[in-house]
Amino acid sequence: MKELIVHAGMPKNGSSAIQVMFAKNRDRLLELSLDYFDIGEFESGKSGAITSGNGALISRSLLGSNHEAYYADPDKKIFSELKKKIVDSPAKIGILSSEFFTNIPEKSLVILKKFCDELGVKLKYFYYVRRQDQFLMSGYMQRVKRHGSVDFPEEFIRSTYKGVGFLNYFSFTARIEDVLGEGNVIVRNFNVGRKHAKGLAGDFIEAVIGKGDHIEFRNEVINVSPSPKEIKALILLNKFSPSYKFTDELVRNSAKYSRASVGGVHTILNPDTCKEVLDYFSDQNDLFADKYFPEGHEFDQDIAKDYVDLRDIKIEVEDVLEILGALLVKLYK
Repeated sequence: MKELIVHAGMPKNGSSAIQVMFAKNRDRLLELSLDYFDIGEFESGKSGAITSGNGALISRSLLGSNHEAYYADPDKKIFSELKKKIVDSPAKIGILSSEFFTNIPEKSLVILKKFCDELGVKLKYFYYVRRQDQFLMSGYMQRVKRHGSVDFPEEFIRSTYKGVGFLNYFSFTARIEDVLGEGNVIVRNFNVGRKHAKGLAGDFIEAVIGKGDHIEFRNEVINVSPSPKEIKALILLNKFSPSYKFTDELVRNSAKYSRASVGGVHTILNPDTCKEVLDYFSDQNDLFADKYFPEGHEFDQDIAKDYVDLRDIKIEVEDVLEILGALLVKLYK
C-alpha cells in the first residue's frame, strides 16, 4: 500500500451513499487496487444502513475526550487493527471513511500522519464541499426530519452559520495541508460530483486514480430531501413530538412515490438569508476556489431563484392523503 485516503465527508455531502456503495462493492474496488477496509461500521454500510463509515471508530478515538462522540481506545486496539489491514492489503490505495475526521483536532491529525509515516504510507485527505447556504439547508432538513425542529429555515440558519468552523473552507483546508503537505488534500464540489455520469462514486474514484470507465456498480440513494409541502407538514407534526422512526417512514415514502429529490433543496430559504450567508463567506470562497478547487468545480452563484416561503404553503386535504396516506395504510395492515 502506497497511500491512505481519508474520506472526511464533509457532513451533508453524500458520505453515507459513498460508504454504502463502497462497502457493497469492496471486491470490485480491490480489482481497481482500492481497499475500503472491512472495519468500523463496514457491515452496517454493506447492509445499506446510514453509517459513520469504516473509519468511525478510528476517527472517534481521535476526537478528544471532551467531544460527545469520543471513543476511548487506551490500548490502541483500533490502530493495531488498521495497521494489520494496511500491511496485509493487496491494494495500492486504502480508503478510510467517516465524517468525524472533519472534527478531529490538529494534534490528532499529526498522530494519524505519524502512524502512516511509520508504515511508509502517504496520508491524503479527501472531502466534498457544497455552498455554505446549501450545507446549512441540508442540516436544517435533518433537524426537521429527525430532531423535532419546529423552526423555519431562516431562524435556524441565522443562529448557526457563523459557528460552524469548517465552513471557512479555505482556512480549514489550509490547516490540514500544513500538516499533510502541499497537494495532499483533494477537494471536490458535491453538486458537481453527484452529476458525474457514474455519480459520486465515479467522481471519487476518478479523483483518486484517474479515469473510471471500468466502474460498473451503481450508486446508492441513501438520503433524500422532502418536498417543501412535506417539510411544512413535518414542522406541524413535530409539535406532537413524533419518534424519528415515524418521520423516517414519511421521508422513505416521499422517495418511494417520487415526491422527494436526492441532495439538498434550498429553494425554501429566503434569498436575503442566502445572500447574508454567502457574503459572510465570500473571501473564504474566493481564496478556496483559486487554490483548491479543480477546474469546473467552482460554486454556482444562483441564489434561491425559485424561492418558496414555507409560511405561505397551505396543506390541503389531498396533500394530507398524499403525504400521510401510505403511512396510515401501512400502520393499518
